[in-house]
Amino acid sequence: MQREKKVVLSHEVMDVVKKLIALVFVALLAGLAGGYIFKSEISLLKPSETWHFVMSFTTNETQRTSPSFYLSGTKWRIKWNLIAIEEPAPEEFPYYYALNKTLWRITFGGWNGFLVYDESRYVISTLDIALYQFDTLYRRNATIAGGGEINWYYENDPNIKGICYLVYGEGKLYIEVRGLDTPIALTIESYY
Repeated sequence: MQREKKVVLSHEVMDVVKKLIALVFVALLAGLAGGYIFKSEISLLKPSETWHFVMSFTTNETQRTSPSFYLSGTKWRIKWNLIAIEEPAPEEFPYYYALNKTLWRITFGGWNGFLVYDESRYVISTLDIALYQFDTLYRRNATIAGGGEINWYYENDPNIKGICYLVYGEGKLYIEVRGLDTPIALTIESYY
C-alpha cells in the first residue's frame, strides 16, 4: 500500500498565491475598464450622424434646373416650398376685385413636380406635387387637355411645402422642375 503524500504549503507561500490571484483579478478588471473607456473615447471622436446642408435652389421663369450637387451620404432629402405670388384679385372674383383685395396665386400646368437625375441623365426619383392635398379656396377653370394652366387662388399665403426622403449612393445629381409655373424653393440635405 502506498502512502499518500500531503503537501503542506507554508503561510508565506499561501500569502504569495493569494496576492497573485488578487493581482490577476485586478488586472482583468482594469483591462475591461480600460477597454470600455477606450471604446467610449473612440465613439466620442466619431461624430453622430445628422442632416447636413448641401444646397438651396429657387426656380424662376428661365431657370428650371438646379446646378449639380454632390451627395456624401446614402440618405438625403429635398425640402420644397411653393412660392405663391401675391397679386390683385382678378375680375372673376368680384367680391375681392371690388374691394381691391390681393390674393395669393399658384399656377400649375400638366404634370407638376420635379425629377432627380444622376450624371448620366438617368432619373433616380420623381415627386408629383399635385398628389399633395391643398386647401384651396378658389380656382380659375382652365382646359388641361390642351396643356393649359390652372391658377389656384388663396386668401392668405398657403405656405404649401413638403419633404421628400430618398435613398441613393454617393454621387453627383441635379434636379429639374417641370409643370410648375409658380416658383419653388428647394433645399437639399444629406444624412451622414
